[in-house]
Amino acid sequence: MLQQLPGLSGRLSEPNQSEEGKDLLCSCVQDVIKVKQMSQEEKEQLVKFLSLLIQPVVMNEGDVGEGFLLPQQVVCAFVLPNIAVRSMDLDLSLQLLHSALCLDLPDGASHWVMLCSPFPLLFVLVQIYNHTLRCEDSADQRKLPLCSPETQELLVTVVSALGKVVGAQVAADPDTWSRALFWLYDRTEELDWTVRFLLKPVWGEHFKNEVPASLFTVCDLPEQEWSGLDLPQYGPGTGLVAWTECCYINESLQRTMLSHLSLDQSKADHVSMFSKGLMVALTQTLPCCSPPQWSLLLKALRALITSARLHVPFSLEYCDFLPLLDLRSFACELRLSVLLLRVLQLLCGSSCDHWMSRDDWGHVGALYALAVRDMIGSLKTKLPASEDKGSEGEKENAPSQEVLFVLGQIYCHVQHVQVMLPGGQCEQLFLCSLELLSHYAAVMSAFPLSCSAVESDNTRHFFTTITENLHNKEMKSVLQQKISQLVSSEA
Repeated sequence: MLQQLPGLSGRLSEPNQSEEGKDLLCSCVQDVIKVKQMSQEEKEQLVKFLSLLIQPVVMNEGDVGEGFLLPQQVVCAFVLPNIAVRSMDLDLSLQLLHSALCLDLPDGASHWVMLCSPFPLLFVLVQIYNHTLRCEDSADQRKLPLCSPETQELLVTVVSALGKVVGAQVAADPDTWSRALFWLYDRTEELDWTVRFLLKPVWGEHFKNEVPASLFTVCDLPEQEWSGLDLPQYGPGTGLVAWTECCYINESLQRTMLSHLSLDQSKADHVSMFSKGLMVALTQTLPCCSPPQWSLLLKALRALITSARLHVPFSLEYCDFLPLLDLRSFACELRLSVLLLRVLQLLCGSSCDHWMSRDDWGHVGALYALAVRDMIGSLKTKLPASEDKGSEGEKENAPSQEVLFVLGQIYCHVQHVQVMLPGGQCEQLFLCSLELLSHYAAVMSAFPLSCSAVESDNTRHFFTTITENLHNKEMKSVLQQKISQLVSSEA
């Protein structure tokens, strides 16, 4: 129906069409947005509506024609005027831009986004991203609220998608876009150094990778491709801080950091010093991570542990007796759990606990909970699924006792962190504790031989004692009730 009303889209070809008659539909929607406080549901409906209008239309002959609105119309009407001044919901602007960028284009066609001031748009987007970096504490940074993790993830996705499109256009016609490219590069100098790596698809091979000069003390990077920045916040001894920050920017950069790490594994003192230094560096990096960044950094930590470059001694502080189990295939989970416990012990110590606000501690707790869930997910892969109809021999050979031991250790570490965190208990860690106990019970049920009646009784007593240290009475009560249900099928 709308296709029969081309005047609404502002795409009439008559030469006498006035400016006021153009983009009538967009103008009407803009007016509604200005005067109406939209609910979340209405925003979602608006995004779906405009996304449908820019979808290509299949003609009668099977040819694909343009949508009712051109994507550049939507971007110019709803994104460009609003995103710089944040006069409209940031999520709404990003979702509209993302929908437009996801449209398929005919091969060889010049991209419509080059009609939408792509370089200023990229700069505004990375400015917003720069504001989301949690560790910034200047007055300018405090003017804007931090984005939610979901918004930050969408922002990075949009910048990456837009960067790839613009980078391809620059590579195809560098003479036309070189001045704009250098303008964008110069403007990003005022932002955090990590921001330029988000725009790597735009730069291509035009510029070297710029990183804090201290990174070169821990990483062998070729001078032809990398150059150092003298940044006041990265003085002597901050090389591993810069290294960990590089590891959470993207997977490609993480692979580079892992492959170029300067570490002589044949020298025990080098490995020991590196391991201690990395633990200290994590105390500075962890609070600044978004959830996606933290997930990437966890991947790097796992790689370091499995390659024996990161040495994390595992002590039996939460074990009454030496377990006669084969824990070699669980070494990564155990060491990662201990490493995070040690990092949080440093963060919660008297020398560091004044660094962060209550909200920041909640953020740290949520990131730790994310790591715990990652470890739980890894442990689930070690056992056959309960619905699998394996033979009794397969069930007997499954490392169910080992999984129970590791789950128990992680549970104790989580309770230790719960007690340490300033400002009270973290709800995310409480939910993780319930998840650990639920999985513990599920393994006991699926593998009856994994735990005898005596062992389950000892486990309940031990877990109850550990949980008794929690300050929150409601959390403590719920967890202890869950612990009381850990009864062996032999009992």
